[in-house]
Formats: sequence, structure tokens, C-alpha cells
Amino acid sequence: MPTLICSCVGLAGDIRPVVMEGPVGFSGTFAYAFRAPQGAPISELQMVNVWSNGVGQFRYHSEIVDEDGNLVTRTDEESFDLPDLKHIVAHFTSFRPFRFPAADSYKVVVLLDGHPVQEYWLYWTNP
Repeated sequence: MPTLICSCVGLAGDIRPVVMEGPVGFSGTFAYAFRAPQGAPISELQMVNVWSNGVGQFRYHSEIVDEDGNLVTRTDEESFDLPDLKHIVAHFTSFRPFRFPAADSYKVVVLLDGHPVQEYWLYWTNP
């Protein structure tokens, strides 16, 4: 099973791949706290996940859940290939459009082949 090296969330356009010497690169403004009016539609939340240390084809998706474990939104399930243990893949994806039900703490869960491999908190506040 591959290792999730890094998982970051940001608004669309704030996360982008960059050309650099080496296996992978990305830059942007990443945040774990966002401000928007309560109930405002969120249609541009993106994520980058960086994977390595595995061999084969894998499927993953990510979810945002509230503190009670209720699903708020998710990404589509996507696949990636790792041809050898030294290969690194940075995968960019977007969450489906959604609304945060309230200013609160939300958990981002990254699932690999249906199993959670990483969880971290995302905070949504009113302006």
C-alpha cells in the first residue's frame, strides 16, 4: 500500500503544479481555515495528494464530514499508478459543489482503496 506523503486543501486556482527539477512540485496557498458567509455555496475547493512507496494501480477519494461523521461532500473516485517504489505522484482533484451547514470544524478524510489513510481538520468560519 502506498504512503500518502502530503494532503493539502485550497481554493481553486490557489493550488497548481510547477515545473521543477525532481520528481514532483506544486505551489499555492493552502489553508485549513476558511471564511465565508454561512450557507454560501462552495464550488471551488480543491485538494492535492502526494503518494509514493507503492507499486501498482490504486483508487482513492476524499470526503469532508462533520463532527458527527455525516458526509458534507466528497471528491470523485480516481485512480493513479505507481510503477515502482521510488515513483512519486501528485494528484489534483476537486470536491463536489456543496454548502457547509454551519461555521464549525470539519474532518477531511482521504481513503485509499476504500480504507481511511489520513484525517485532518478543516475549519469554516463566518466573516
